[in-house]
Amino acid sequence: MFLQLINGAVLFGDDLLNYFQDNGWGIVAILITLYLLKNHVITPFLDKRNFRPEEIRQADYQDRMRKIRLQQQELAHQRAIEAAKRREQEEREEKDRKNNLHTSSPSSSGKRLGGGGGGGSTKSSRIIGNSSYNALDPSSSHTSGYKPARRCLPRGGG
Repeated sequence: MFLQLINGAVLFGDDLLNYFQDNGWGIVAILITLYLLKNHVITPFLDKRNFRPEEIRQADYQDRMRKIRLQQQELAHQRAIEAAKRREQEEREEKDRKNNLHTSSPSSSGKRLGGGGGGGSTKSSRIIGNSSYNALDPSSSHTSGYKPARRCLPRGGG
């Protein structure tokens, strides 16, 4: 019984060896063709089509979105810090400007309104930068002006 098993295995090995001797180059050609087909056609197609399980794709998408949101938050935080610094600097400059107006050294003849040789504030002096308030100049106030009342009363529609 044991010898029959060994004899059958030897005969199978001998037949297999004869088959490889007869068809060896064909088998090698088929293996090379399958290898090239897999590496140059099938794998790139699957990578391009992104055949991955839905859970993995969803997790990757959520990770990318989380990173993008973090970058946006960091950028917004940096912009807010820059704006706060800029606003603080402007407030400091405005405060210094106002302090310089009130604490400037008094001259012997006093200050004249209108910033110059005589007369009030004109548009040209405001453009240049010598602006001051003149009550007689209607364009110097920051109000929108006179608005007359509405002449027609609202009527009920219906």
